[in-house]
Order: sequence, then structure tokens, then C-alpha cells
Amino acid sequence: MIKSAHQYQSIVCVTIMAEGKDSVFEFLNSCVFLLLSLLTFYLVLSLNQPEDIRSHGNAFEIVQKESVASLLQKEVIPLTDIGAKSFTKPKSFDSEKEEKIEVSEESSQERLTRQLARAKDLSDQGLFLESSVILQDILKDHPEHEQSLIELGMIKLINEKSPRLASEYLERALRVNPDNRAIMAEIYEIYEELGDMPSGLSFMQNLYDEHPDNFNLATGLSMFLAHENRKQEASQILETMVTDSQKDVSLQDVADLYSQIGLNQKALDLHQTMIEQEKDKIETGYYAEVPEHGRENLALAYLGKVSELVEQKKYEEAESLIENKVKTLYKGNFEQVIEIFEKSSFNTRSNLP
Repeated sequence: MIKSAHQYQSIVCVTIMAEGKDSVFEFLNSCVFLLLSLLTFYLVLSLNQPEDIRSHGNAFEIVQKESVASLLQKEVIPLTDIGAKSFTKPKSFDSEKEEKIEVSEESSQERLTRQLARAKDLSDQGLFLESSVILQDILKDHPEHEQSLIELGMIKLINEKSPRLASEYLERALRVNPDNRAIMAEIYEIYEELGDMPSGLSFMQNLYDEHPDNFNLATGLSMFLAHENRKQEASQILETMVTDSQKDVSLQDVADLYSQIGLNQKALDLHQTMIEQEKDKIETGYYAEVPEHGRENLALAYLGKVSELVEQKKYEEAESLIENKVKTLYKGNFEQVIEIFEKSSFNTRSNLP
């Protein structure tokens, strides 16, 4: 039995001398490996258990005071996994970050909603300057917020009497939403009021070129062109919209636009096209299950043409259609069909005598 360090040292020396020079190198390698292992273990414990290290002093005391099982329960990273795992973020880090981002986004939307509601409330109270400040603040963070652009544009137009400034905001709104028919019409009226239709035409042409399939922009461009006595170009744009089967276009809207820009015969021709379409549907059994709907829609198509005839002051022809077509389809229930017509898309001008 070895009883002292001096005795152990003597035995080691004798052993080294006995085994030779090669054994010395093997022994030294073993010592280096042991030291490196202990150092690595210490570093791992330092990274993963800072509280234990502060409380116990160093890694060697931890090994003395805790069993291997308890260390495993504390999720000490195995030595073989140091390279792969020791510097990996905990999974919960990313999830917490995502949750914070979602909360931030929700808060931003809620703030936007509150700001817009406050701006509208101030406008209702006649405090347009205060409302404008809030709307401008919204646009700093949300430059394409359609409703804020519209609200600010209308304040400039109605309350500040600045149609030129108003057009800038409303044009931005129309770029955001090219389908906004009310804003398109407002822009047309502003440029008409300013007496600067060429500038409005330039804006509308550029926007239409970006969205050539948009019927609302085609309508606006046609109106500007017609105003500048370029009715043939306006007609070509509308005809393209009608004949392209891929475009969802209301023929009644196109007919009304033809009438509005002074292309009266084209308007009548398109009304006749709608009448023929309804006749074809009835003949092919489209309304077989509800034949009364077929008669109703055909009567409405005739009334659309009647409305255009009245617009062109062709009263006798309009009266003939009512007596011979509309009343016949409804078998004398003429008041009912007039009521339906007044509520339908066929009546956009309400010009019946």
C-alpha cells in the first residue's frame, strides 16, 4: 500500500525508468489529455451554471459536491457535444422574440386605428388643423394609408380651399386603390375647377398605363380625353374594355359613359346589345327555373334604352318602347317595373318623364 506522496513519486520514477523513453511520452500525453479534459469540463460548467460556480468557487468543488446524476439533471452539455451545442441559443429565445414582434405589430395597428378615429372626430368638431396634424403623423409611418390620404385631401379641398394640394393627396390615394370610383370622379372635378385638364389627363394616362385592365381608370381616362375633344381615343379605350372577355365590365356603366362624353349612338347601340343578351338568355333556358326573372331583366334592359332615349330627347321612341315592350312584359304591372328600374343599375340618371 502506498502511504505517502513521496512513496508514489518513487514508484512512478522507477516505473518510467523501467519502461523506457517511449513510456515517458505516453505518460506525458496522458497527463496532457487529462488536464485538457478537466479544463474543458470547467469551461462547460462556467457557461452553463454560473450560479453554481459563484456559490461553490470552482469546477473542482462542484465535482466534489454533486454527483454525476445531479449534473445531468441540470442539463450539463456532454463533452462530445460542445462544438455543436455550447453556443446555440435556447429555443425559447426565438419564440419570445416572435411574440414581442407580434405584440408590437398589434400595438401599431391599434395606435393607427385610434389616431384615425381621433382625426375624424376632430374634423367633425370643426378642428381641421388639429385633425391634419394627426393625419400627417399617420402618413409619416404609413405613407400609403388610403383613408388618411382621402381625409387630408378633403380637408385641403373643402376647408382650406386648396384644390391643388387636395389633388396631390387624392392622387396618392387613387394610386393606392385604383378602383376607388368616388376619388377618381373627385380628381376629375378638381382639375376641371382648376382649368388644368391637361395635367389631370397626364396623371390619369400614366396611372392607366400602369393598370391597363382597370375599368375605373379607363373610365377616368376616357372622361379626360373626351373633355379635350379626343373622343375617338376615348371610344377606343371603352371598346377594348367591352370586347375583352377577360375584363369584368358593366355594359350599363360603359353605355352611361358613352352618353356622358357625347357618343350617343354608341350608347344606344350598347343598350340594344344588352337587350339582345337578355333575349338570348330567355331563349336558351337560362331563366327556365325562374322565368319571371327573365322577363324582369329584359324589361329593365328596355328601360335602360328608354332612359338613354329620353336623355337624347327622343321622347316618342321612348314612349313606344314603354307601351309595346315594357308594359307587355309585365302585363300591365307598370308601376312595379318602374319601381324596380329606379332601384336598379339600369337607372343611373333617373331621366324617365
